[in-house]
Amino acid sequence: MSILGPYQLAGATTLQLFSGRSYLLAFNVSDHLLSVSIQPAAAAPISFLLPARAQRSVPLSGSSAQLSWTDLGLQALQPVGLQQLYFELIDAAQLASNELPLIAPLALTGVTTPSMSNLNNDGNPGGTVFVEATVGGDTASSVSLQNQGILQLGSGQNGHVGQIRLAQAAPLGIGGIIQGSALISGRNLQIVGLDTNGFLNLQVDDGGQIRILDKNGNLAALYDIAHGSLGLLTYPIQVNASSGGSGYLIWSMPFGYNDPNAYKRFLAELVGFKNGSTTISLSLPFPFSTHVRILAGDIPGVQLLHAGTAVTVSVFLPGATSPTTTTTVSSGCNGWYSGPVDTVTFANNNATAHSGFLLLEGY
Repeated sequence: MSILGPYQLAGATTLQLFSGRSYLLAFNVSDHLLSVSIQPAAAAPISFLLPARAQRSVPLSGSSAQLSWTDLGLQALQPVGLQQLYFELIDAAQLASNELPLIAPLALTGVTTPSMSNLNNDGNPGGTVFVEATVGGDTASSVSLQNQGILQLGSGQNGHVGQIRLAQAAPLGIGGIIQGSALISGRNLQIVGLDTNGFLNLQVDDGGQIRILDKNGNLAALYDIAHGSLGLLTYPIQVNASSGGSGYLIWSMPFGYNDPNAYKRFLAELVGFKNGSTTISLSLPFPFSTHVRILAGDIPGVQLLHAGTAVTVSVFLPGATSPTTTTTVSSGCNGWYSGPVDTVTFANNNATAHSGFLLLEGY
């Protein structure tokens, strides 16, 4: 064990660590808020805030570490008298099994709970942590705020997962502006509050767009304020003809939501498609529940299925004046079906290549 200090409220020194594991105890005997940084020789840097009249224990490993600290200004309202900083370095091997270093309380007079009306951190390099907290037993600085605006909440250890909670009794009243073209085409988004059902309401300038991106940055959903339209996008999937066939088909569900009351649309485009010896079956990610409208161009025989069974649909064939019931949809027809549909199949062994489309829409 070795005592280092006293030091002034801004400085630096090199620590020669004990073999194995060491503990560094920091004692801020001042009424100023300090920012402390530790750079171990072979580990990630550690940064934390040391409030006025506070102590902190930090585990370290390796042979040495660079220690530095800066004065962030007056924090306590009543002077403590001393304006110094001490460090104590402890060899973990000298501690009993499962024992943590004990930080003895400092005998200070006139000590009150630290308080301040504002905290400024100006002129420091990007990445400087100026707000920090750690739950006992977690990774150091599991909660932190950096000067370039990066906020980290929670370590994920011991069930400590970061959360942001908005508590508000009235339907509206939580105000906050988020600006950025990556979110809303350069318009302002205002989070105006949680309603009585717990839904988050978003208020956007007229003419703006709300865009939702997937993890790769691709557009997944868009709401256009000016036109009052909502688009949920799924990227097309190409399906090649089976063995002995030719061409391919591209299908997508460009609009849908897995709710029986939500409108859905399915589109398949055929390009020189002549299937081989195997029927192609496409499961709908958003099944139709009650009603389906059918519109077909140049297609082979297509069946609509529910729970593995082909359903009977009503269609107007080309030139017909009355509908026909059938389990197979063919080229140039339009029709409907009242009931659930969860799968579309394209028949095999068609002799002619088709370049058309199949459009299904409904609820």
